[in-house]
Formats: sequence, C-alpha cells, structure tokens
Amino acid sequence: YEPIHGSAPDIAGQDKANPSAILMAFAMMLNDLGETDKAAKLNAAILAQVEEGKVVTADIGGTAGTNALKGSSVVPFTAALLRSRGKSDTSIANALQKEGYTTSEIAKILQQMNQ
Repeated sequence: YEPIHGSAPDIAGQDKANPSAILMAFAMMLNDLGETDKAAKLNAAILAQVEEGKVVTADIGGTAGTNALKGSSVVPFTAALLRSRGKSDTSIANALQKEGYTTSEIAKILQQMNQ
C-alpha cells in the first residue's frame, strides 16, 4: 500500500506535501485486513479535517503546510490505530520524534489517544 502520487522531489523539504494520501492508503490496508470500522473512522477523520478547512494544504485549496497537520485530529487518530495494531506508546513516540514532533507535542498526542 502506497500513495498513488509520485515522490514529489520538487517539493521535498518545503513544507508543501499533503500527507492525506499515505493516510488513505493506510485506511485501504486496514479495510483489506478486515478492520473496516477503523478504516472508515480514519477516512472520516481525514474528510472532516478537509471539510473543516482550517488545516488544508495548498494542493487542495488551502494555505497550510505539511507541518501544520501535526496539530490536526488525524495524527492522534492514526497513532491510536497504530496502537490497536500492537504498537506500543514508546514505539509510537519514537516514530513521532523521528518525524520532528517535540516531547510536548508527543505527550499531547498520546493523551488524546487515551480520551
């Protein structure tokens, strides 16, 4: 499972990429694994984020960069899905740290996962 678009080397490191394709590919995988309820929830979270319009990347009419999505509801939801697939909070935190999240941002995401 992978996003359909290319690797977009022309915008690498410019805070312009739209990460929703990778999340939607993840939802397709969940669906194929029989986790249809979780796939539907992830797709709904992505669509709600776009419909809300506050954090939308330029390729779909917004002004937000990739990093602005760090605070979106999709990130904690995706982290919660990873937990449900057997990933520990520590491994989730390590992955988030590698993506540039601060310790306080990670703590907030983990807290949101528990709500």
